[in-house]
Amino acid sequence: MKFAILFYAVFTIVGSVDEKEMISWGLTFKNHEECIQFYNANSKKLLAGVKDHAKKQYEMDLHLTELGCAQAISNFDEVIPEDEDRPAQVSLKIPLYTGSSI
Repeated sequence: MKFAILFYAVFTIVGSVDEKEMISWGLTFKNHEECIQFYNANSKKLLAGVKDHAKKQYEMDLHLTELGCAQAISNFDEVIPEDEDRPAQVSLKIPLYTGSSI
């Protein structure tokens, strides 16, 4: 099992109540404070990158409803097909941003 503090993003599909949640294992932190400091120093680039990635990933109109830091745990010994998201237990969310149309 791998434990990390990382970024999470919640998107609403435009014209729907359905939500998509994404987490990023590509950038991890030792604690929430480190994650928050990184967000504060890089928020414009981070928000633009998250929105761009979501557009490419889901190929639909999305509304970024929340972005923040969270604790996540996942089993990296488990083989996951490339087109699937790695299952994770996400908790201790600290929202840092709410609301924005893509």
